[in-house]
Amino acid sequence: MYLIDELAQIIEGKFLSSRDHLEIASFSIDSRKCTQGACFIALPGERTHGGEFIESAFLAGAAAAIVDRRWVKEKYKLEDSFVENLSRTFGNIIVVNDAREALWKLAKFHRKRFSPLTIAVTGTAGKTSTKELIAHILSSQFEVLASPSSFNNDLGVPLTILKLDGSHEAYVQELGASEIGSIRRLAELVCPSIGVLTNVGIAHLEGFGSPDAIYKAKLELAEILSQFGGTLIFNGNDLNIHKLLKSNNLRKVSFGSPDSPWGIKETRLEESKQVIKLNNGEEYRIPSLAPFQVWNSLAAVTVARLAGLSFEVCSHALETVEWPSGRFNFNKLGEDIIVIDDTYNANPTAFSASLKALKQVEASRYIVVSGDMLELGSRSSHYHEELGREMAETDFISAVISVGKESEAVSKTAQRQNKNLNSWHFHSNSEAFRFLKSYLKPGDAVLIKGSRGMHLEEIVKDLKECFTSSPAS
Repeated sequence: MYLIDELAQIIEGKFLSSRDHLEIASFSIDSRKCTQGACFIALPGERTHGGEFIESAFLAGAAAAIVDRRWVKEKYKLEDSFVENLSRTFGNIIVVNDAREALWKLAKFHRKRFSPLTIAVTGTAGKTSTKELIAHILSSQFEVLASPSSFNNDLGVPLTILKLDGSHEAYVQELGASEIGSIRRLAELVCPSIGVLTNVGIAHLEGFGSPDAIYKAKLELAEILSQFGGTLIFNGNDLNIHKLLKSNNLRKVSFGSPDSPWGIKETRLEESKQVIKLNNGEEYRIPSLAPFQVWNSLAAVTVARLAGLSFEVCSHALETVEWPSGRFNFNKLGEDIIVIDDTYNANPTAFSASLKALKQVEASRYIVVSGDMLELGSRSSHYHEELGREMAETDFISAVISVGKESEAVSKTAQRQNKNLNSWHFHSNSEAFRFLKSYLKPGDAVLIKGSRGMHLEEIVKDLKECFTSSPAS
């Protein structure tokens, strides 16, 4: 809770009020989601400035609004008359030089008010699943705040911080990166005591330019942890991370590597679970056949054990986890057709891991639906061709179906490299669905994966509606 006049001081804004000492209960950048007592932060958008929705926010129950001075002047010429009129009609207005900067000032102030165990998670692939796993396990013993899905950027992180309150004993925040410096800036705001680096691979090349730049960007988390005296938990199988961390004097704990207590000694399958025994003697059952979920689970368990949770608590929590949608989720349709929904996102590193996981599934035919992998910059064609080549070189994939402009290179390369591999290309999700509806038969396993912007979950949804579905055991 903040008093409106206190809020104005924190963000250094000009405060025009019709009701002094009003309490602010929450913050939102979406006027449609404002509730009673909320403060609406009017941010510039790609098409429309949030200032256009101030009145809607007040009518929805907002108690106050923060708006850019520049937008007010450009829109209404006479700032004072517009703002004072809104203030008289609806309530409290705070005018600032930059609303986005005001959001960050407020989040920075708010973060200093609380001291939960704070974990920041980043990496090329698996960071969302790892974040959810950490939050799930820690919630067995702590009151946990975890960043919502996609709240990992310069808007989502400060908005998550503003949800912190005195009841939270642990705070788990995912950090995304689209360019050099973004993780450093986000981590400075979050102030983590534990950082997790799941892996580093190829993604978002449009913002970085090269794989080397991606490594440097992800390791910005290590730099900030050094400043806070924190601990970095990282994937010990990535030799490049090992090499880059050698000169860093922060406390480091690896998982997965042969010489680590959190390394894997042996693995086995038990029905729909993977059982892993670690070098330290602990044994965990992971309710997924996807090999990459082993690494995500190892990262989460390592965090939880360092946080003081017992082996018994961690083991039970891991066995009861429910995976978020679009992360290699199994759907058993009709007469023994398995559709694997891996549509949350895609990059070359993650796609390769999913293909390895597909091989673990029992099926008579393996079919891959490949959507575009976005944000790969000038090297996009190269990476899509590499993916097609990887599919062609497997000994188990029967068919490749590509959807989208960039992914056409996947199906064409796959068929060119392997004449025995069937391939088709479609321009839309609806076309791909119509083909699959007639092509799929009992015993098939189909992996559906592409970048978030391709919306391949539409194909999953249509297949579920077309066939009688039930969860795979």
